[in-house]
Amino acid sequence: MKKRHFLMSMLSLSISAVTYADEDASSKVHQLSPIIVIGVDQLGEYTVDENANATGMAIALQDTPQSISVVTQQQMRDQNLFTVDKVLDNVIGVSKISQGNNPDTSYTYYYARGLEITNFVVDGTPMDVVGFSGGQYATQGIANLNTLAYDNITVIKGADGLMTGTGNPSATINLNRKRPQATPFGQATLGAGSWNRYNAEFDVTGALNQDSSLRGRFTAAYTNDDTQQVDANNRNLAIYAIAEYDLTDKTLLSTGIEYQKVDDEGSSAIAADRQNALDEPTHFDYKDNNSAPWAKLDLERWNIFANIEHQFDNDWKTKFEYNYYQTERNQDIGAYATTVYADNSSTMFSSDTLYRPKMHTLNWVLNGDYDLFGQNHEFSVGASYNHTKNHYRDAGWWADYPIDNIYDVDRSSLPYPKPSADLYAMTRYDIENVGAFLSTRMNLTDQFHVIAGGRFNDYSYKYQDSYSQVNKDDDRFTPYFGLVYDLSDDLSAYASWTEVYNPQANMKDVNDHDISTPMEGINQEIGLKSTLFDGRLTANLAHYRVEQNDVGFQVWAPDWSSSYYDLVDREGYGWEAELNGRINDDWQLHAGYSYTKLDYDSQDTRNYDKFQPQPKHMVKLFSNYNLPFDAQKWTVGAGLRWQSKTFDCRYSTCNKYSTQYSYTVADVMLRYQVNDALDATLNIDNIFNEKYHIDPTTHAYGSTRNTMFTVRYKFL
Repeated sequence: MKKRHFLMSMLSLSISAVTYADEDASSKVHQLSPIIVIGVDQLGEYTVDENANATGMAIALQDTPQSISVVTQQQMRDQNLFTVDKVLDNVIGVSKISQGNNPDTSYTYYYARGLEITNFVVDGTPMDVVGFSGGQYATQGIANLNTLAYDNITVIKGADGLMTGTGNPSATINLNRKRPQATPFGQATLGAGSWNRYNAEFDVTGALNQDSSLRGRFTAAYTNDDTQQVDANNRNLAIYAIAEYDLTDKTLLSTGIEYQKVDDEGSSAIAADRQNALDEPTHFDYKDNNSAPWAKLDLERWNIFANIEHQFDNDWKTKFEYNYYQTERNQDIGAYATTVYADNSSTMFSSDTLYRPKMHTLNWVLNGDYDLFGQNHEFSVGASYNHTKNHYRDAGWWADYPIDNIYDVDRSSLPYPKPSADLYAMTRYDIENVGAFLSTRMNLTDQFHVIAGGRFNDYSYKYQDSYSQVNKDDDRFTPYFGLVYDLSDDLSAYASWTEVYNPQANMKDVNDHDISTPMEGINQEIGLKSTLFDGRLTANLAHYRVEQNDVGFQVWAPDWSSSYYDLVDREGYGWEAELNGRINDDWQLHAGYSYTKLDYDSQDTRNYDKFQPQPKHMVKLFSNYNLPFDAQKWTVGAGLRWQSKTFDCRYSTCNKYSTQYSYTVADVMLRYQVNDALDATLNIDNIFNEKYHIDPTTHAYGSTRNTMFTVRYKFL
């Protein structure tokens, strides 16, 4: 009842705002404009003109009082970033830890501002991450998403209290889909490279009737990859189709589907431990595979969506969108040397999991402007509904299979054991999240702007397994406040305060009492933003402080037989600097630096400060240039990613830890434009063959030197 009353109040307020604006507009003469469609391809560019992901209002990046990183389809093409994992590897201020050598099948976690990223948004609709990804943990299942369907991927740094309301004050990943175009465009891509990797892509769009009122787009991508590990193979199929129809010159109806299928065989989902029980180093190379040959991942993901957009006569716009997600993720894990004893013996860890989440989302937004005190201002209001049901089976810890010597294992003989019958139970949980937001950008003067708003979320969680049942309800208001002052037409100073919270359920403290306190987070940020070279290059310098209170940390007993949760406070601060865009007609640049420091405060004696999953310092750079000869048919590019050391606790007491020291990865690119329709590109990643770990505690390696040769042909 409370949810319905709140949403009805928001709807009434919105109708009043539209009515007022219509009355005000009736006394003016307007040239009515068509619906402004977001997600339009900006081929050739490394930045976007405007973005609504942070505030709900489509405003320029320079006018948004938060740090924003954008990776466009052009940059994905230049660097061959064909999965979300590869895109995030190149986002300023974002790092990852993956417990296995293949992020597609592993437990992979992404971090920003020292904290794990847990928020994902698709075309402005906030997603429950498990319903979206199909994994048990926040970002499991995100890494393998193919990027061909997305026009750009935008990362909003800090707390996203306005558009999502829940999560960590780290970052929010926004996936913005491609839209159909009336102008015909078609492109086919074929590629081949290291480790028997080959891929094929197809992207076509255009009008489907004579007056272009019906438009469509279809993309498909297939990748085969034997990976750098022996006896492993990964196959990924992604299909995206969308149709748009102009019901009137002011009303647009869209519907579409996304489909993905991942088949992985033999990959190491959990890599070998880097040290044995005596803290002596173990020796596994990047090619070594500690996985049983029967290990596999079968993932199938469906998304069906529809939306309707309408532009009122006063140029206000509204959009209503529905999404349905259905995922089935079936994974068998068999891995040895994940724990290594003093004599270098081990046991094989095995599990069998099946996840079947289903998710429904509804999202509504209304945008417009209004006049007040002699100035024009922007306004946005919206509401969202998310309902996720997940039925999953976890066969858990099978009977141990002894490994006498981790360096002398006949992997083909590793048995496929039967799961423990009592652990084969089905677990169910049900999450319902209802939210509404309101925001406005008030232009107090021509130079001074205030962005203010807030979001109300009502969260419901139900959990049931063979041993327990949990019901939890929580609601919270999260405010948003920002200031922007234009120092000149091309330079602005800003400050912002955003809050976020995260419900915590199914946790017990050391005294076996339920923990019901939600995590509360804050992001404070000041910075400078600039647009250079006639708006083609964006620059951002930000200083931030993030705070989390009452974070539930799982603490295991020394023999791993039981665990409890300790409430921890965390505070982080740092800097981010970024340049992104076009310096001139021939030179593109993507460059940035980030500094992150995270401190812990706990009543527990554990040394949490040793848990620093994100490096303090990171530099990321990529640039390409059209060479001034042979009719500028040649384009060269180069990039690097450098990060300082990271370390992670080896035991629950954090009295010992593992370290990954600083490393640099360099990439190069060469493209030849054969003619207007055909080009060929060579990408060499990690050209100096740097060997490094993507998890400080395991032998999970980053990609060694590899090449990819790609041919693209435009047939429309």
